[in-house]
Amino acid sequence: MISSNKNAPPAEHNEKLWNPAYILMLVLGLFTSAASQMVTPNLPEYIIDMGASLTLSSTITSLMSLVAMVLRPVSGAANDILSRKNLMLFSTGLTAACLVGYSIAPTLPIIVAIRILHGVAFSVQGVSNMAFATSFIPKSRLGEGLGYLALSNMISQMLGPSIGIFLSDTLGTQYMFWAAAIITLCSMFIVLRVPYKYEKSEISGKARLKQIKLSNLIAKELLFYAFLIGMFSCGNALVSTFLKLMADERGVANIGLYFTVNSLFMVFVRPMAGKLTDKKGLAFILIPAYIIEAIAMAFIGAAGTIWLFLLAAACRAIGQGSGAPAIQASSIKKIGIERSGVAISTCYIGQDLMHVLGPIIGAAVVERTSYSTLFCGYAVVVLLVDLSYILYRKLGFEKEPAAETAEAE
Repeated sequence: MISSNKNAPPAEHNEKLWNPAYILMLVLGLFTSAASQMVTPNLPEYIIDMGASLTLSSTITSLMSLVAMVLRPVSGAANDILSRKNLMLFSTGLTAACLVGYSIAPTLPIIVAIRILHGVAFSVQGVSNMAFATSFIPKSRLGEGLGYLALSNMISQMLGPSIGIFLSDTLGTQYMFWAAAIITLCSMFIVLRVPYKYEKSEISGKARLKQIKLSNLIAKELLFYAFLIGMFSCGNALVSTFLKLMADERGVANIGLYFTVNSLFMVFVRPMAGKLTDKKGLAFILIPAYIIEAIAMAFIGAAGTIWLFLLAAACRAIGQGSGAPAIQASSIKKIGIERSGVAISTCYIGQDLMHVLGPIIGAAVVERTSYSTLFCGYAVVVLLVDLSYILYRKLGFEKEPAAETAEAE
């Protein structure tokens, strides 16, 4: 491990959860996630309109996650060595440029190139946003702190997809991309306002490079956790890629309400799940979370009316909304906050891998069978993953750190 205190927060931020820097990080997460969620449900159809097939559209859409997956280990190590604030500024600026690029790209090859660049930005931004936030969260309230951070992202899911679909349907997809780019640029000003002190290391850059080991890039003790959280990411990818297309095929209007209901339920689920993770541990949250996630996917597969879609949205908020942050918090606790960059990036590797494979495999399943087969089949897979986690615990592979008493605010 590389020894460095360059990313240590100022002392005054260490005593309580609701400090000014942490609050700014919540707003930052809201803005960056909102911009992303505006684009996600509209991009596959936008690419299809440019002449791509469903499978090609899904593949191009997944390129961002593929590139991010490859670069996550480097992003994780960079966040443990370099200034997280500078990394956030770089990745946010590049994201804004990519969003503008989508709106003016004349051909599919250029879309592919922009999607690859977006993957570079996404890789750095995803790790930096969370690692930056952990600098201002007390360790004893890490699950709660990450829960509220995830909650700010989920609130953006209540607004982002609906706003994105509205702008795309009324003004055009190009204007939607520009709106997302403007929101992303606003995020850069928020980053500049975060009170963050970066102390340069006395060790030379060449010496730091020599210290880099595999453990700085991937936390091998968290690989199973990466797989577990990846299954939630796969579910998100399937919903983002196919929900609007499936609703159009079934004649279901106002499908944007799915994301609104999902986010509303997240408002209640995230904080409670974070506190329970700190007090009860990962298994208490994760085992029922997978069961509820499977039920939600089965509902989506069977849905023929907006009401069943909305019921599925509520169930997914409870399942994915509690399970994914619990895994993230447990991962950081397992190897220590000083290695939060590599802990987060290792989890993201699992998320990115499944985000890549999900739409590609999903498109192949849909083209050969149906949307119902895809989502109901995935529900069965989720239950099998839940059984694998129970077996993992039974065999004694999971040793969670002792629960800590939460500090008073």
